[in-house]
Amino acid sequence: MKLANLRTLTERIQKLKMQKRAGVISESQYEKKLRLVEDEIDDLQATVAAPYADFVAKLGTNISDPKIQAILIKGKEDGNPVDEVIKLTDADIPVQKLQPTQNEIALDKSLIYPLTDVKSAEACLKGGAVAIAGKRIITADGIYIVDGHHRWSQLYAMNKDASISTTDMTSAVIKQPLDFLKVTQMAIAADLKKVPTATAKGSINLITISKVQLKTFVKKTITKDVMKVFVKYGKVKVKSNKDADNLSNLNLEQAANYIWSNIQSMQNTSKPVSGAPKRDAMPQTDDATKWQDIAKSGDLNFIPPFAAESVHKTVTKMLNEAIKKK
Repeated sequence: MKLANLRTLTERIQKLKMQKRAGVISESQYEKKLRLVEDEIDDLQATVAAPYADFVAKLGTNISDPKIQAILIKGKEDGNPVDEVIKLTDADIPVQKLQPTQNEIALDKSLIYPLTDVKSAEACLKGGAVAIAGKRIITADGIYIVDGHHRWSQLYAMNKDASISTTDMTSAVIKQPLDFLKVTQMAIAADLKKVPTATAKGSINLITISKVQLKTFVKKTITKDVMKVFVKYGKVKVKSNKDADNLSNLNLEQAANYIWSNIQSMQNTSKPVSGAPKRDAMPQTDDATKWQDIAKSGDLNFIPPFAAESVHKTVTKMLNEAIKKK
């Protein structure tokens, strides 16, 4: 039997006690059925209390289970209805201030578009506050990138002095970057009833790319029209306007050196947070249209180390109270 909500734990234990007292089930049957309830609790706790990468895998596997769905949205029933509220604020944050929370950023997903699309290159190179593709990325505490690493790295590579438009998460109880990832995954799962994933496999990792690899990619990818944009904003110096769209070795070398200088800065000063997972385990918010509302509502039930109270404490307390009364 799957749990409809946490309260059914005590209801089921009370029913078992009544059946035992009435002689419907024997003592051994009672103990066996009680262990099954405890096994469900253990399974629930193993899911929500696992280290981040394991948590994502377990959540994705078990999200169809009503007991997992129920635990995600019981934040207002833990005695403090506001402690688990996530505040979301739109902000423009300098790209150099932000820090990745994943350890893989695909080169092609970051740079193909701004090196081949004039509007994209223009938006990045002109500076100021930029919303890549018209969308805000998700950040936390004004420092950590939660979702939108490729848009951030795209802008950083093209213009390290720019700011990127974000929706920034803050919390009274969450301070660690991987905990923000975990809460975001919980909100997505509560919205979609699944945990979507993406991958950076098959591409060079921008976080560890070499100078030769980066410059080779830029030189073979940049178009003539985008080269004009580089000239327009002074990133490539030419002797005359006739040379503005010229993919000469001189122009290509200047463009490649410019981008490499930005990537080098990113690699040196914007290193991934400690324990940063692969892209496969990262939150994917694009299809979750309600996740922000769920996060803001306080309905999400955080787990250790997210809050003072925890799923473990809540469930264990309910179980112990029921057993004491048998």
